[in-house]
Amino acid sequence: SRGLGDVYKRQVKGKAKGTVAFYQTEGGLRGEGSLENVQLRYGDGKNNESTKHMDHFDRGYLDGKTATGLPFKDVASTSWYYPAVRYVYEKKLMTGLSADTFSPETSITRAQMAQIIYNMEGKKPAKSPASFKDVPPSHWSYEAVRWAKENKIVAGYGDGSFKPNDPITRQDAVAIMYRYKVKTAANASSEKFRGFTDRDNVADYARKPMIWAVDRNICLLYTSPSPRDATL
Repeated sequence: SRGLGDVYKRQVKGKAKGTVAFYQTEGGLRGEGSLENVQLRYGDGKNNESTKHMDHFDRGYLDGKTATGLPFKDVASTSWYYPAVRYVYEKKLMTGLSADTFSPETSITRAQMAQIIYNMEGKKPAKSPASFKDVPPSHWSYEAVRWAKENKIVAGYGDGSFKPNDPITRQDAVAIMYRYKVKTAANASSEKFRGFTDRDNVADYARKPMIWAVDRNICLLYTSPSPRDATL
């Protein structure tokens, strides 16, 4: 018998008798069961096909859903960061460096972090044209950076620069998330934060954000307890 994947180029509509249980997998849609007297319309309704029996269902997507798999060859489904990459990809918060490469071990830059937060906010336009001297209108992150600056989510350096291509540190990334999500860490407990051996290395401006992030399990301990100011 023919499979649904053989004709499933666009949304398929039709009628049939039978029961099929559908579920998503990394490879796409899967179904278990069978249908009888199937009549299908696909390709904007311009194509029709019928079959007496169908028991193979794959390569599709449930209506309103996306595949649970990822197109990136360097993000294994068994990796610890797979759920996070899947989330940001499906929510259109991040894209890969190419169609099939995500580079999960590569540090992100200050500009990329601003872009992620900007994407989370739905790319709302900034009211002020002011940005930083090293982020001109021609820079790919201009809209994101000037929006983040206007909303006091990112800050620059004393010389008026933003240094968009510099790798962002853990504490700076946490500070940006904190400024975006909350205004105060009054309800955050510092108990977990005190478990970090290098807590005194956290800059004053990032201390409240780090306490908040650790308390909310956004930042976790390394094997030898330390929220090292390493690049992400």
